Amino acid sequence: MTLATATLARPRAETSLAGWLVVGGSVLGLVVGSGVVKTFAFSVLLKPTAEGADLSRQTIGFAYLVGNILQMLATPFFGRLIELYGIRAVSIPCVLLWAGTMAAFSLLSPQTQLLVYPLNIASSLFSIAQTPIPYSKAITSWFDKNRGLALGIGVSGIGVGGVLVPQYAQYIAANYGWRSAYIALGAAIAALAVPAFLFFVRVRPGTDALPVVGSGDGAVRTETRGEIVWEALKTRRFWTLGIIFLLSIAAMQGVVGHMVALLTDRGVSGSTAASALSLAGGAIVAGRLVGGFLLDRLHGPYIAALFFVIPAVGCAAMALDATGWPLMLAAVAVGLGIGADVDVLGYLTSRYFKLAVYGTIYATLWSLVTVGTAAGPFIVSLIQGASGYGTALAVNVVVLLTCAALALTLGPYAAGTGENTASSTGSGRR
Repeated sequence: MTLATATLARPRAETSLAGWLVVGGSVLGLVVGSGVVKTFAFSVLLKPTAEGADLSRQTIGFAYLVGNILQMLATPFFGRLIELYGIRAVSIPCVLLWAGTMAAFSLLSPQTQLLVYPLNIASSLFSIAQTPIPYSKAITSWFDKNRGLALGIGVSGIGVGGVLVPQYAQYIAANYGWRSAYIALGAAIAALAVPAFLFFVRVRPGTDALPVVGSGDGAVRTETRGEIVWEALKTRRFWTLGIIFLLSIAAMQGVVGHMVALLTDRGVSGSTAASALSLAGGAIVAGRLVGGFLLDRLHGPYIAALFFVIPAVGCAAMALDATGWPLMLAAVAVGLGIGADVDVLGYLTSRYFKLAVYGTIYATLWSLVTVGTAAGPFIVSLIQGASGYGTALAVNVVVLLTCAALALTLGPYAAGTGENTASSTGSGRR
């Protein structure tokens, strides 16, 4: 038998409508992404839910934390499942179950208080399908040259949702009650995310196939998925990426979570503090687009370092009691960093590890982002309680500059990650 190396199927979607339809579908689906609904919509409904179900805000917050911890543990398994069975087969049932769970929050009442725990746990587990994981996996399979820009546009749906979903939830709650708002959120999730997966979001055929030698009946796989993942987990790059994005997102989300309290404690008016927070939110969308554009043109670790230094400067300005336009620019700087983080992590994962196991690797790294998102505001509150916001901001400056320095140690991309290895006869799951 004559052996030949497997054919390399380079993604050529830059010139194909199919790839950009995947990007458009990702924008549509992520308008009702997990972070949008569980952060912005829940913020709108927290007070009426607590009052209507006779629950303390602390109890609701604790139930949410328990759910997030379990989500962190389950996320790598979700990544593995979409590689084994395909994005659509796994994500669509999860989306429908999450939509039903969101609607079920309407059942909370003084007589059904204990439902708050199983509902938050189910919401956290099923909503993994609505994180950027499946969408980023699909986008990276279609794009090589414009991969950064495609990722930036695709995940910008989260920013769009951050603007629209709170207004939607507020309107329904104000006019029809908070229970109706939960039902309406469930309906919106099903109405947007299911068609996105069903008609648009799919992996490019062949990109999920494992490396082989030979062709036809004589083709032999050179590695199993488990072996590829295990090798990735043993690399310095994997753990460096994990540390970088755990610490950086904790630092930046910690600032955003306390921004209004931090500024009003210093005598800034409530309206100015709210404006600063809104600017940070808008900058998240800008960070995704700008970061994605730059990733296609410059070495990824340089862009990562840049978007850690920018929010570090913003934190430093806040620590030095910036006011007026410098304060607003500082808020924008932090928002830019958060926005670019998702793009950079997805892009670097695709460049340092094989696309055949992208879902598992990215999901595992994303689980650390989940931890950082929850831990950041809590850590800032502890430091603030001990020695004030000034110290917390100074610590965040050091953390972000450390992340920038670590990013510069990542080195060149792994060989062959600009291409997708597949057999000449195999095809990837859709």
